[in-house]
Amino acid sequence: MLPEDKKVDAAAATDDENTPAGRSKVNYWLKWVTAAKKAADLHWKDSKAAYAAYELDSKRSTDDTTGAGHASYPIYWVASTTVEPAYYSRTPKVIARRRYGIENPLALTMGLIAERLGQYLIDNGNFDDTMVAARNDFMHAAKATAQIIYTATNASQRVPLTKIENQFMLEDGSVYGGEVLEAEGQFFYEQEAVDERSQRVFAAPAPFDEVIHSPEAKTFDEITEIGFKFCLDKEEAEARFNPDGTKSLPYVKSGYFGNSNADSDDDGKETDVDSPGLQLHGYEIYCKKSKKIYWVCESYKDDFLAVEDDPYQLQNFFPCPKFALQNRRRKSLYPTPVFVYLESTANQLNKLYERVFTLVDAVKRRALVYGLSAEVVAALNNLKSAEFIIVSELADILDKGGIEECIHYLPVKELVDAIAEAIELENHFKNNFYEWIGVPEILRGILNPEETATGQNIAADSAHDRFKYNKKQMVDLARDLAQGMLDMALKVFSADKIAKIVGFEFFERGTPAEPPSEENPQGTPAKPSHYELFPEALARLKDDETRLVSIDFETDSTSFRDEAREMARQKMIADTVIQGLATIGSIENYEFMQTALSMLLAVLESMGGSSQAENMIKRAVSDLEKRRKAPPPPPEPNVEMLKVEVAGQKNQLQAQKQQVDAALAARELDIKGVHAQIETFKAQSENRLSEYELQMKSALDEALLMQENQRIAIEQFKAQINAQEAMLEEMRLKQEADLEGVRMQIESSNPPQAPEPKIIQVAAPAMPPMNFNIEMPKPGKKTATIIREDGTVTKLEVEEAPGQAPSGLLPLG
Repeated sequence: MLPEDKKVDAAAATDDENTPAGRSKVNYWLKWVTAAKKAADLHWKDSKAAYAAYELDSKRSTDDTTGAGHASYPIYWVASTTVEPAYYSRTPKVIARRRYGIENPLALTMGLIAERLGQYLIDNGNFDDTMVAARNDFMHAAKATAQIIYTATNASQRVPLTKIENQFMLEDGSVYGGEVLEAEGQFFYEQEAVDERSQRVFAAPAPFDEVIHSPEAKTFDEITEIGFKFCLDKEEAEARFNPDGTKSLPYVKSGYFGNSNADSDDDGKETDVDSPGLQLHGYEIYCKKSKKIYWVCESYKDDFLAVEDDPYQLQNFFPCPKFALQNRRRKSLYPTPVFVYLESTANQLNKLYERVFTLVDAVKRRALVYGLSAEVVAALNNLKSAEFIIVSELADILDKGGIEECIHYLPVKELVDAIAEAIELENHFKNNFYEWIGVPEILRGILNPEETATGQNIAADSAHDRFKYNKKQMVDLARDLAQGMLDMALKVFSADKIAKIVGFEFFERGTPAEPPSEENPQGTPAKPSHYELFPEALARLKDDETRLVSIDFETDSTSFRDEAREMARQKMIADTVIQGLATIGSIENYEFMQTALSMLLAVLESMGGSSQAENMIKRAVSDLEKRRKAPPPPPEPNVEMLKVEVAGQKNQLQAQKQQVDAALAARELDIKGVHAQIETFKAQSENRLSEYELQMKSALDEALLMQENQRIAIEQFKAQINAQEAMLEEMRLKQEADLEGVRMQIESSNPPQAPEPKIIQVAAPAMPPMNFNIEMPKPGKKTATIIREDGTVTKLEVEEAPGQAPSGLLPLG
């Protein structure tokens, strides 16, 4: 076995720069930077030459005699500035497109959030300046992209604590064991957290010579590493990469490049003008394989400046949109700038430009002046509009036949022909140049005055496909940049910050659910709106898988347009939509209606219609289908027929009114007869009531008399009972006395004979009469109540025959 100090780590032994473990070494990335820069070297040189021609820095000539400088012919600058506004010239307006055209309320809320947040990022994220830089790179370097940057600062924040007995609890119920502070009677601890007010997501230019990527990649999806060059001042670099002061970073003097041909020097050499500060140059490299970010400096080979895990979790990982490319090579992502093909033509135009000015100087007019001083002639010659020559004997010349006979002019016809030839050749080169760079005639203002307006519109619409394709790439680049900014903001911004940005407090509220009631037994379900759906919609937007909304721009929203042509195009779209809807509305078969709708939407999309118009068409067809299923409306009435019908109805109503009046009159007579009968019945009833009252009074008197007689009889009966009770008491006393005498005789031994018992008969008192209480009922019925001495009550009812008046009291038996 090997000794401990001779053992070899198996992982270290197999470690290689091409393995994932090898990417953890700074040497791998230093070599990668060198290889990526070498692969881009030719492209960078060509692109810098194009920029030099565009900025008129390297094509200058000097007149040896006068020392005046003559600029080269600015054909490349003219052509470029003609195309620039068509590629990108104004801030686009964001619209949200829902994936699959979903009409769900949740998708609509997601679209609203995406539109407002995306427009906020564009308006406050350095978007225009970044797109102008990308546009220039696209035109001169044939390759463009941009970088998305997130910045934030930390701030100390208080986290409240709750004291329970001798422990401090966090809001989630866990126990906190760190340092506890107290202020104003509250317990808390402090921690460093992101200050939301300092958070920014913005776009930054990524110049063609400051972006490197995987050299072997043939498409953007094959790129696994992208590096962005950074340039930080010493203070910022120390705070970020050397907070403990243990590293010795290779700072260089920063310089101002007064000449656009001067390039940044990665080796740290001094440039045109030095600034007083020091800078650190390096590359920020995003590795898609390891999902890490590496900061390296080519002059610092000891270690990484920093290494960080993916902090953003972006859907496409790289914080930049796809490259916009033109003239790309077959097996490389390094295109050939257009200027490479146009450089020889531009050089010829420069020579023609100088030749034309030389010829113009050669054919300037000359004149003879008589009798003026040399100073005056010199002053006239300074006008440079002509050349004046002083003569002393002008009269001799005139005597000899005039100036025409004395002067032989230089042959300038050949010079003029040479100028015309040069101008014709210049136009030829210019046309070829514009053709190469893809500038349509409509953008150059070249129109045939005899051509009709329709023909001019067709010519404008039929501009070079290459130009349209290049313009589309710039629109796609702007859209992808805005989408990337939105993606990053959704990852790093909190829900509260996003809510403030999109105006959550002003969102439309929904209607709550209504419980079942008598009027609505089924109840009404809740109808949530943007306010209630905001939390779920935002959560779905933050998730790449469930995000159903993407950012897009309106057609041609990145450049200024011909308003008249745009209005004509919009009118054509409107006419197409109206005619299409009219055709769909006239179709009876439902299947054909759906086919016609699909065709109309396809035509609208080819014409450059918006998603808003498509949604409006879908809703209109949906409403049409609902009306089709509903009962057909009544036919439209004929006015004349209506008049006849109304007249007939008036006659019928008049006749009905007369019938009703007659019926009312007859009914009034009947009512009067009924009233008379009622009065008669009322009089009869009053008479009967009087008779009943008399009868009741008579019966009541008789009943009272009878009751008085019965009372007297009862009193007499009571007196008889009392007399009999007294007699019986006397007899009892007499018998007791007799019994006492017998007892005494027995005691004296001479018992006397007991007297024979006597039977005493006492007559029972007569039964008192019964009381009858008679209640007189309504006519036709009698009621009697019998009350006995023992308290029992008996009621009797007697029914009279109908129509028979009461004849008297109930007979008593």
